[in-house]
Amino acid sequence: MSTKILLILLCYCYDWLNMLSLWRLMSAKKQNLWQVSNLRIEEHPVLNFERGERISFFYNDREVEGYLNETIAAALHAAGVRKLGESPELHRPRGLFCAIGNCSSCFMVVDGEPNTRVCVMKVKPGMRVEEQKGRGEVKGLGKVRKNI
Repeated sequence: MSTKILLILLCYCYDWLNMLSLWRLMSAKKQNLWQVSNLRIEEHPVLNFERGERISFFYNDREVEGYLNETIAAALHAAGVRKLGESPELHRPRGLFCAIGNCSSCFMVVDGEPNTRVCVMKVKPGMRVEEQKGRGEVKGLGKVRKNI
């Protein structure tokens, strides 16, 4: 069998698998196996979400709703916020990346404390979350050094 025919067959199989998974997704939506509202998953066939009471906090001086036991990043994502900050050197937008606290893409200023990983920190009523510019600035100490 020539490599060209093998490549065509591989592409055809890949397309067929993609169409099959799309069909499964569409049939799952028709059966209402999960429901999403306000970009937040309410019901899921496998996962169980234990949400606390609805609370509000502030993001860049704008009131945002979230739930106790929910991370700040999840509450912001449900509110439609995708840009969590920008890179210190080139000022490129950063969003949620690892969601387990290992990277620095979700650094934000929380209640005046810079470099807080919002992907693992739980939301609290009345807290103030701000987009972090650059490397962060500790009040009274100035900007964080570049070597840190």
